[in-house]
Amino acid sequence: MKSGSSLVRLAWVFLGLLLIGSVAFELGRPNTEEQPYASSFDPSGAAAFAELLRQDGYSVQIDTAIPASISPDRFALAFVPWTQVGLPLTAPAEEDDTSPKSPPIAPDVERDEPTSAPPTIRVFVEHLRKGGMAMVLGYSPKTNLPVDARAIADVVDSAGRTYSVTLPPNSGSYSPDLAESDAVLPAWLAGGQPFANLDQIGGGRAILLRDGEIAMNSFIDQGDNARLLLDQVHLLAPRGTPVEILDGSVSGAAAGLLDVLGPWTRGIEVQLILVAVVVVYSLGKRFGLADETRRLQRSARDLLDGIADTYGRGKAAKAGLSAVLQDADRAVRRELKLPADAPIRKRNERMPPSAAQAMTACEHALMQEMNSEQALALARNLETELDLFLRHRRPAAKRPRRRVN
Repeated sequence: MKSGSSLVRLAWVFLGLLLIGSVAFELGRPNTEEQPYASSFDPSGAAAFAELLRQDGYSVQIDTAIPASISPDRFALAFVPWTQVGLPLTAPAEEDDTSPKSPPIAPDVERDEPTSAPPTIRVFVEHLRKGGMAMVLGYSPKTNLPVDARAIADVVDSAGRTYSVTLPPNSGSYSPDLAESDAVLPAWLAGGQPFANLDQIGGGRAILLRDGEIAMNSFIDQGDNARLLLDQVHLLAPRGTPVEILDGSVSGAAAGLLDVLGPWTRGIEVQLILVAVVVVYSLGKRFGLADETRRLQRSARDLLDGIADTYGRGKAAKAGLSAVLQDADRAVRRELKLPADAPIRKRNERMPPSAAQAMTACEHALMQEMNSEQALALARNLETELDLFLRHRRPAAKRPRRRVN
């Protein structure tokens, strides 16, 4: 069993080191690309923004897959790479930046970007045509968060309210618009330039914010970022409106393998962890024969208690006390070498007063009515006094005699 216990301890140590190493590796891994999952607590995640909406009275639902459509009574929200927000819904037949149908391209937009809008934008456009409301948070996937250098801008809305907004260092003045927009209103300005636009398609409206990093975990608690985001949401969706967030996996950010396969893989992951724990625990258990259990040696007091319990259940307290008294009388007479017919007075004279008193109390109790508790107390007292008396006499009897020269 010692080898099995040592093996279990060693296995637990290895599992602990593996867990600590995994956590340290995950925490120390640099965030090379922004992944704005609404359920992520990473610097580029948006779990804080989702919780902020919940605390403000909104019912938040996070979709990890692209929905076929969004109900018009829901406020849709998603992170989208800002360079893909203004792309047409369908790719042009040929690359021609001089075509009047091509959307305006900002100078800092890379030419290797996709030529058509991502699925999220197409779903949002259909949602707006049905009269729904939405919010598009642009971001730059190549930004490494967290960053030390940050920019501060004073943003003014159409009502004249001013917000001190903390921005990432790669923020720009170009604010994208949806290619299918019927009307565009620069509702928020920073330094006289559009900071966020309000686009209209059919009966629906959408807020387009280029620097959507202000809604990420590393920026939302800076300056007036949280207040600005809530005021923008309040403009299109009153409190209590269901909010549907299309998570980062449907906005262009790479999802993990488990997220791609589906929720059932999370259950398998938990079951595999439980199986590993059970296997490690079972390594220290013997297989085959059962463990040997050492027998405990009972003392005379345990035997006396058992006998007393048996007599007590049968309501034979006097019979039990009588049996204990007879055994004690025989033991005393044998020790004192008294005949069985010797009078009780002679026996008591050669015994210590306490032992003689205990035997006399038992003899008197047999002539009266008593319950099992009283009989048990008298029997235990007699057994104690008798044990002290016999222990005192036996060592003296074994002493060697002196030789007389």
